[in-house]
Amino acid sequence: MAQTIKADSTFQLVKSLTRNEKRYFKLYSGITKGSKNYMRIFDLMERQKEYDEALLKRKLSGAAFAEQLTYEKYYLRKMILKALRAYHAANDNRFGNTISDLEILTEKAIPELFLPMVKKAKLEALSKDTLAEYILLSRYELRFAGNMQMTDWFISHMDDGFTAEMQLIDNYKHALFILAKYNELNLIEAKYRFTDKRAFQERIRKITDDVLFEGLLDKLPLKAQITYFNFFSQYYAVQYRFEESYAVTREQMTFIESKQLTPKQIGLFNYPVMIMRNIESSRRLEKYDESLTWCVKLLEVINGTEYHQAKALKDQFMVVYLDAMMNNYSLAAEYHKCLQFYDDHLEVFKQLDSIGGVNLQIAIHFYKACSYFGLKEYRLVLDELYLLFALEKATPFAYQIYPARVIYLLTHLELGDITYCVNYLRSFKRYFDKIQTDHNTINFITKLVKTYIKISYSKKLFAKKYPDWIAQIAQISQDNFEKEFLLNCQLEKWLHQKYHNVSPNHL
Repeated sequence: MAQTIKADSTFQLVKSLTRNEKRYFKLYSGITKGSKNYMRIFDLMERQKEYDEALLKRKLSGAAFAEQLTYEKYYLRKMILKALRAYHAANDNRFGNTISDLEILTEKAIPELFLPMVKKAKLEALSKDTLAEYILLSRYELRFAGNMQMTDWFISHMDDGFTAEMQLIDNYKHALFILAKYNELNLIEAKYRFTDKRAFQERIRKITDDVLFEGLLDKLPLKAQITYFNFFSQYYAVQYRFEESYAVTREQMTFIESKQLTPKQIGLFNYPVMIMRNIESSRRLEKYDESLTWCVKLLEVINGTEYHQAKALKDQFMVVYLDAMMNNYSLAAEYHKCLQFYDDHLEVFKQLDSIGGVNLQIAIHFYKACSYFGLKEYRLVLDELYLLFALEKATPFAYQIYPARVIYLLTHLELGDITYCVNYLRSFKRYFDKIQTDHNTINFITKLVKTYIKISYSKKLFAKKYPDWIAQIAQISQDNFEKEFLLNCQLEKWLHQKYHNVSPNHL
């Protein structure tokens, strides 16, 4: 069997080239005459769909350089990067080109060219809110003035210039701080939220315990201010403090509208994240129409011209859009719309399968299962849930797995598999004990199912128990964590539907 190495960096670089970049590289390598070892490797890699080093060596057998393949691949990478620098040199907007120009003018010692260029570049960096670039440009400017012994420049720059730069450096420090906290929040959520609830809550409580948060918003540059809002929206959301999360998203929108900011000004990543927070916060407060409106807004944004050159980013948020649409429809009991949306976007789902990965596959099966459950097509519910459970080991972070267990149990109840349900309840309890889910909710569901099994023969007895069950759900739902869980497993909808199927005579 051929040896396949997927993570070969040279192969990845070759495959990343656009058609125009490949054409330019071949022209660039043809400037000097004669055969080139690195071009033989390039041609062979270009033909391969997946990297196969054993096949590559066989194709090169007999060539003297084949024994030094590691070095030759390194040289190929070096030549590709050199060609790409030349290819993209015409793009004046690339920051790397500006730095290269400044390096050359520093060596040439021409202040008449260097100083206007660095001044213009610094202004552009400020307009784009890229403070790291501004600070680097300032260091080049300072070094140039020092090399040229420009005393007058230092005198004019001594007061206002250095004071302004120190303020920007301070702003950059605070921007890095909120970005680091945002990343920390995401890491804690990924590591603990669905595996260790106690550790998660403990870590979350500590994350804002820092004096730098005091008056932080006013100390941040524009893009970091957007990150600040995104951080707190998510911070409250992961603690199931949905009202507070929703309030932050409202405040963020007011902030953006007051400044009339465009997606480009906010950041091509930040802007859709902001919309995603609005989708989530309104959905969790059961404002489904509002959440769907934000979904449409997200689609409109990522289909805008700004994202034409950012396909990876567009695909990432298209996954968010697809997931959110199905989620809203299933929670709002728009079951036909949920299934129709999936059918209408089937090709898009397939195209984005590698982007969404296992989490998207689990989400699709769950939303379809919820829809079939609401439509009483119970065999189709089980078909989707079996596919979902088969994927469970691949990821611990898909929250849909847990309410899916409840829907699975209720589906078997509806199919009349009473003996199976009685036996399944034991493993059901053990499963949730392991993930430290609140015992009140699981105990309630377990007791409800046991009671339902005993009284299901009598519509009159069910009608008497219904108000008590609904009252208990309302009590448990005062905890937003448990409310989210109960909403997703559709327990109240199921009871409500069964109650209204009871004839008035039985009531």
